[in-house]
Amino acid sequence: VTFDNLGLRGANAAALHLRDANGIRLQNCDVERSGDAAVLVDGKSDDVKIENNSITQSNNSGVRAETAPGSATLLIRYNTIADTGLLPGMGGSGTNGHHSAVNVIRDHCQIELNTVKRTGYMGIAFVATQDVTVNRNVVESFCRVLDGASGIYSQHGSEVAQSGQKISNNVVTGGVGNVEGVAGAVTDYRLAHGIDLEGYTQGVTIDGNTVFGNAGAGIFLGVYVKNIDVLNNTAFDNYSQLLVNRTS
Repeated sequence: VTFDNLGLRGANAAALHLRDANGIRLQNCDVERSGDAAVLVDGKSDDVKIENNSITQSNNSGVRAETAPGSATLLIRYNTIADTGLLPGMGGSGTNGHHSAVNVIRDHCQIELNTVKRTGYMGIAFVATQDVTVNRNVVESFCRVLDGASGIYSQHGSEVAQSGQKISNNVVTGGVGNVEGVAGAVTDYRLAHGIDLEGYTQGVTIDGNTVFGNAGAGIFLGVYVKNIDVLNNTAFDNYSQLLVNRTS
């Protein structure tokens, strides 16, 4: 099934919800002012492609893809995702990927050649164990509402085997951060990193990215991460260019 050249506007929740849906194509569409995620992919959905769309003013997420069977594939490419999660209190509760432009919790996913602009929390976030690429995206102006994340982010809550994940050739800039209401906050350093791996993330290659103008670190590696390769990146005009935090 192909959805092509449609305008989807003003959904109370998701503008397009794919549940146990295979072989779906969403392309060349304008998706505006969604109450929750503009596009939600869950269940056993496989062979889904989301390409060449304009996704704007979503209250919670632009594209959210939740746990799927091990072999299911997802492609998110050539989209412009802007003004996501900018209204405090209108997104999901907590910081579990809410107020984020792209939030993927599944394997076998390609996120490439997207432009992500003005996001309340994370630009692109993924939790996976294998075969995820985040490649040639432009992510700018994030952590505008919530603090403590990054333009491109991955995290695991427990130690599981992970491999074949790559963050490459992206441009990540303009992490803002928000310390309003934090007693004793340091105003010139904020938790708005360019690329951020935390928890038990492992088996990720960070290669060929340009990260600059972020209020936190250009590249941040958290407490329990391991088997990370950081190669050929350019970082400048960040509060710290590279920050490795090995304390719990």
